[in-house]
Amino acid sequence: MRNPCSSSCLRAFVAQSLRISKKSLQFLQGVTQCTPKFHRAHSKFCWEFLSSEGVGKRGLDDTRTWGEVLLTPSWIYSPMICTLLDAGFQLKGIAHITGGGLVGNFERVTEVNGVGAVLDNLFEPLEMMQKLMGLGKISPETAYKYWNMGNGMLFVVDKSEVHPILQKIEASGYTAKAAGKITSEKKITIATETQCS
Repeated sequence: MRNPCSSSCLRAFVAQSLRISKKSLQFLQGVTQCTPKFHRAHSKFCWEFLSSEGVGKRGLDDTRTWGEVLLTPSWIYSPMICTLLDAGFQLKGIAHITGGGLVGNFERVTEVNGVGAVLDNLFEPLEMMQKLMGLGKISPETAYKYWNMGNGMLFVVDKSEVHPILQKIEASGYTAKAAGKITSEKKITIATETQCS
């Protein structure tokens, strides 16, 4: 299948200097990681933990083993990003949330711009992540520090473009919502009610 992104559009985006204005910006939760998938390094950690605890022989639930869940392919976001760029949307910043969690990955965007963010409308963590938190007695603070917790990508966009970008993302087959806002305070705050199960 042909990549929907024109090469000139992608080169122009990569080449531009991403500077975030503190005025009138909203933080867009680009896409949830719709399939339960960890970054490769996290999968190794999970296997080791599940094996050492003897949990790996049991299933996540009555229909899926831990192996099936951990090996589920994740979403690829580049076609969706290219669709947005080709449609002329101005993406001010992008963070792919892999190893290093939400804060660690998004700090690469906020620190260089001297801003922070409040994330108060994130997607719920995936079921497998919540179960691992419970099994390993992992606090939400620690989990969000190392895992994406079901939030695969974050964008920074102008507030006026949030709604049309959300519509375009949904039309491309992904799930998205506004996750919070950019702040002048130079830190990232995650406001969540996630509980270990």
